[in-house]
Amino acid sequence: MAMQTPMLVDTHLRSIEEQHSFFVGSTAQDKPVNIPPKGTNSSRVPGPMPNCDG
Repeated sequence: MAMQTPMLVDTHLRSIEEQHSFFVGSTAQDKPVNIPPKGTNSSRVPGPMPNCDG
């Protein structure tokens, strides 16, 4: 289950740093979802930030 938090904490940042790749999903209205893998260089997190609930 997903867990919502107001910002990233040290355990989140360490977990993200340990990952080898990520999948980033995007789509437009009435279009199929595109979920390409991304390398670790494209998924750097500079530090804690507020959670974006869109």
